[in-house]
Amino acid sequence: PGQSFPQYFKRMQPKSGGVLPRAACDALLVCPIGKSFSAEFGKRFMPHLIQYCSAFFPGMFIEVLEKPVSLKDVRSRENDFGHKQFLIEDIFTILNTHKDVVSKRRAYCRLGVTLEDIYPGDEWNYVFGQARPLERVGVFSFARHSPLFYEGAHATEAFGRLEAQDMLRWLRTCRHTMVHETCHMLGILHCVYWQCLMNGSNGPGDSCGSAAFLCPVCLHKLLHA
Repeated sequence: PGQSFPQYFKRMQPKSGGVLPRAACDALLVCPIGKSFSAEFGKRFMPHLIQYCSAFFPGMFIEVLEKPVSLKDVRSRENDFGHKQFLIEDIFTILNTHKDVVSKRRAYCRLGVTLEDIYPGDEWNYVFGQARPLERVGVFSFARHSPLFYEGAHATEAFGRLEAQDMLRWLRTCRHTMVHETCHMLGILHCVYWQCLMNGSNGPGDSCGSAAFLCPVCLHKLLHA
């Protein structure tokens, strides 16, 4: 059925349990997840992601966690290419409990960013990202957006093998997934009205990265937030 603006407005009212950004609680905390983000690839992409977030959410303060959070306590399995694939539920637990994360009192929402493949449960093959709006936590992965992922290359291996045009395409898709999940943390659900950044995704050929902008309905919600 979708989510109209009046439905969003009602959902985000305090009496309905909704919370919007406010003074002293207006930050998006970007949390690098996993040691692979310390590699050259992560260091090169992160400034661009922060700049894009700042432009997309001009009313929010964008903060980056200084040190990547370890995945050592996160459950994992092996994906079809022999790489580790990490369980999102455990990453959400980290975002809700890790001392370095929860110490950032200004954070309205917390977004985990990882180069590793992720999955939400045994019945799922993978997801590009996922958010829990009520907890205001989300996570997204660079992994499956890589042009070389389905050739078996880990995201860190793809960095030195791609032409500039492919790198830009990869980055463009990742930043769209990033703001898509952030909008979920602002209470905005999937869009059914137009071609929109908030459309749902059913796989690599139907990624939300195909739309760069919010439709009028979803933009109205973001401006309200």
